[in-house]
Amino acid sequence: MPRLNASARDEKLNQKTEELAKTALSDLFFFNQYILKNGKVMNEELHLEMCDFATSYRDWTGTKNKKLLLEPRFTLKSTCVTIAYPLQYILKNRNARILIDSEKLTNSKTFLYAIKGHIETNERYRELSSYLYGTTPEPSVKKEEKWTSSEIISALRDDKTI
Repeated sequence: MPRLNASARDEKLNQKTEELAKTALSDLFFFNQYILKNGKVMNEELHLEMCDFATSYRDWTGTKNKKLLLEPRFTLKSTCVTIAYPLQYILKNRNARILIDSEKLTNSKTFLYAIKGHIETNERYRELSSYLYGTTPEPSVKKEEKWTSSEIISALRDDKTI
């Protein structure tokens, strides 16, 4: 097998990274499995359909723009959709505004805590962020920005007015 020189290796690595980024941003199931490392607990038959349903709202032709996802308890609805989708969406749209609502405020805070955990410590998420924007979203150190138990403003934002 021929050895690749450094520039050819770099080119090949950049191409693979670009393909990974495109797939992660367009496929919530892949994003869950590979970026968030949920692959070991996910069932392709159930969770692929769940992820496709959650992200297909843009193709929805009905008069309502809301969806209801009903699955039994412990089927990873929150993990696959409530946590993973906002993380993916933030990478797609750095100025995204997302509301996470639940019957109880503590549930919403728990989801936000999980999201912040990925932003702060998930190496794959941070590498993808760095590849896309040249920076990783860090907890805010500026007084005017939020990084609390009920609200965050990602450092990826470039439009602080919205």
